[in-house]
Amino acid sequence: MKFMQASSLLLLSAVVLAGCGKQPSDTPETPAEAASSSAPVDTAPAVAAIGKEGSAQEGPYGLTVAPGEVFQCAGRDKVASKVNWKIEDESVGSMVEVYVIGPGQAEGKLFAKGGLKGEAETGNWVYEGTRFVVKDTAGKELVAYQVAGLPCQ
Repeated sequence: MKFMQASSLLLLSAVVLAGCGKQPSDTPETPAEAASSSAPVDTAPAVAAIGKEGSAQEGPYGLTVAPGEVFQCAGRDKVASKVNWKIEDESVGSMVEVYVIGPGQAEGKLFAKGGLKGEAETGNWVYEGTRFVVKDTAGKELVAYQVAGLPCQ
């Protein structure tokens, strides 16, 4: 009797485990299979996921935003950027502030504060028209860069 129960349990386990194995649908199609399938094939050229670096230089005041361009189409219309500034004018003092001004906004918000040379990273919220402005601690604008828009293809 115990032998039949053990055999039944072993058979049931084997059936259950067989269903957990690799299925034919789990294997990726080869390029030849993909080409012969009825699914449409995207033949459009690949487009870069992000735009190129943008920069502004006003005399001894420099600012770069990478990427400094963003696509205008939904789903690709915002990016995370790295903002770098380099101020080669010691009369500014030892600190500067970087403000971010959103498209259509009149006033900016303090984004970063640091020495005459610095770097800060944004979140995934930089849109076309976002403006980064480096100011001295008295509020004087030194240099600014506005993120450009790229057409969708």
